[in-house]
Amino acid sequence: MNVLAIDTAGPVTGLALVTPHVEFAWSKRIVKGADAELLQQLELVTSKYAIDRIALTTGPGSFTSLRVGVSIALGFALAKGIDIVPLSSLQVRAVMWPHECCLALLDARRGNVYAQLFDSTTEVPIPLSSAKDVSLAEVMPKQTFIAVGEGAKVYATEIRHAGGFVPRDADRTPVLASAKLASVLDDRALSPSQISIDYIRGASAVPPKQLGIPLGLPAQA
Repeated sequence: MNVLAIDTAGPVTGLALVTPHVEFAWSKRIVKGADAELLQQLELVTSKYAIDRIALTTGPGSFTSLRVGVSIALGFALAKGIDIVPLSSLQVRAVMWPHECCLALLDARRGNVYAQLFDSTTEVPIPLSSAKDVSLAEVMPKQTFIAVGEGAKVYATEIRHAGGFVPRDADRTPVLASAKLASVLDDRALSPSQISIDYIRGASAVPPKQLGIPLGLPAQA
């Protein structure tokens, strides 16, 4: 199976391909024009490989960035008639760091983080809490823990002071891990029309007009 993965939940845009014989990953920190660069990489990969499944992080994360990734993935999946495996942007970051207490973090701005605790010692990380949009202090574990994701880099000092460990490359893109994870999650493969975005935080948001597909937008705050 050839699995394409897309992650735009954080400040780094990523795309990966996993086939029985090839592993490829691309990522870049992009301030503007993420859609154009992601589409360019998508065209390069799909010009050489047929895609059987898409692994897609659907949140939580940046409103604008998530919509870019989801829009591109849905458009491609619809055109090719393939399924999508929606993945938590926090769970796929945890899967890269096996630990009994893994705190996955994304910077949610406004002094908050998107956070969730996992036991990541299994093939599919087991949630130990729900995903939350809260201050870091509210989710800091009492036990020994590892903190990963872009949010862990932003709050590395506070995490270390609390006894947590932050890996040097805690903010690396999870796209390769996402593709590998999606290849074994046959029961989670959905048609594009079933995909929604898990924003967590309420927002005034409008789905991309060209898709005409509900994206699970939250009610206005």
